[in-house]
Amino acid sequence: MNLNEEIKRIKSLMLENSDPYTISTQGNVNDVPGIHISIGDGETKMGHSNLLNFNDSSEWDPDILRLLGDNGMFNNDNSIYLYDLEVYEPYRGKGLSNQLMDTCHNLGKDMGIEYITLITGRNNNVAQNLYRKYGYDVFNSDDYKDFFYKRL
Repeated sequence: MNLNEEIKRIKSLMLENSDPYTISTQGNVNDVPGIHISIGDGETKMGHSNLLNFNDSSEWDPDILRLLGDNGMFNNDNSIYLYDLEVYEPYRGKGLSNQLMDTCHNLGKDMGIEYITLITGRNNNVAQNLYRKYGYDVFNSDDYKDFFYKRL
């Protein structure tokens, strides 16, 4: 086998074993609406999530005020809010939510954030299982929603 054939063979192996999905981000956590994270294959958007400045999170999810109360544990200096993590129906079961979660956590760490927080419906078992798998704890609950947090 000559050198050019070997290079082609190696490139095809690299492509065969590479992750076919790409993550893109846009925005800034300090500007409304925060950082938008999307995942796709280069042609099709397959899911998304958003990281919000903690102080702006109640504009997007009013449940936060009810579930957080007057507790000062989470604030704009130490926390960000993960909002609307979604993988679109035809693309579920491919590990895309894991890639979105990993990206959100890495962005938070890069920003020096201590906590990432989110709210999900109590009956959303798929999301609940994902968050628990990633080590999230429930801070507060009511009959409808759970407020989760994770120390990064």
